[in-house]
Amino acid sequence: MLSGLGIFDAGQGVARYQSVETHPEARSRGLAGTLVHTAGEWARQTLGTRTLVIVADPGYHAQHLYERVGFRPTEIQLGFQRRPALA
Repeated sequence: MLSGLGIFDAGQGVARYQSVETHPEARSRGLAGTLVHTAGEWARQTLGTRTLVIVADPGYHAQHLYERVGFRPTEIQLGFQRRPALA
């Protein structure tokens, strides 16, 4: 497989993309962009999706791909991790 993704119905007309990936040797061929577009159209037609959500690290190359296919940053997601206590 050269490229793949998941799209999940989050309810209330929202669908979320998950694990958009392309094999490193197959990048820059439009595979992921085509999949993102096609999956979004499928979600709109099949699931009744009105809002598509995709999360990307702003410093990672995928952010630019998502913007090229029509996504715009609207929120920032933060994560925190606590180191385990030393035994």
